[in-house]
Amino acid sequence: DFKILLQRRDLDLPRDRELVSQIHSIKRRFTPSGNVSFDAERTGRGHADRFWA
Repeated sequence: DFKILLQRRDLDLPRDRELVSQIHSIKRRFTPSGNVSFDAERTGRGHADRFWA
């Protein structure tokens, strides 16, 4: 998964503070049926748009 790729340094990201901030804003949530969902809170700057892109 994405987090493991980053931890292993198998994935290089640009040194971009805004992108890193958006990555950190992603939260794992569980739906009522027990499925995993990922989401980020909406702010005046967006909804982690660069992460999702």
